[in-house]
Amino acid sequence: MDMYLVQLLAEPTKGSEEYGEVGGAYVDAFVKTDSLQNAAIKTIEFLLNRSWVVTQQTAVFLLTPERLGELDEVQTATYHRAKDEGFYSSLAAWPVQERENDYVEVRSLKDSDKSSGSKH
Repeated sequence: MDMYLVQLLAEPTKGSEEYGEVGGAYVDAFVKTDSLQNAAIKTIEFLLNRSWVVTQQTAVFLLTPERLGELDEVQTATYHRAKDEGFYSSLAAWPVQERENDYVEVRSLKDSDKSSGSKH
């Protein structure tokens, strides 16, 4: 079996222990499996079982010797754990962010190219 690196962004849902404390995380998952597709599926299942949802998949690739040389210190440690255990991940989380400065621009469905000038 080969080793794959799955990189994605994820957020905790209400069912997770981290909900309300963590706004989201960059996820690096090292997966020992037989295909890119299975690596992605195993990573998503891992997160879903912990009540996290994937918001963006950024990369999935086979770890070649060249790519192994490009890993940072945390990724290298995570890789070595995954070699022994078959799957291991690290999350770089950020806190919940206040959304006071968000606004919505209301546009007419007929004139979707023109702004109505109403912002809320």
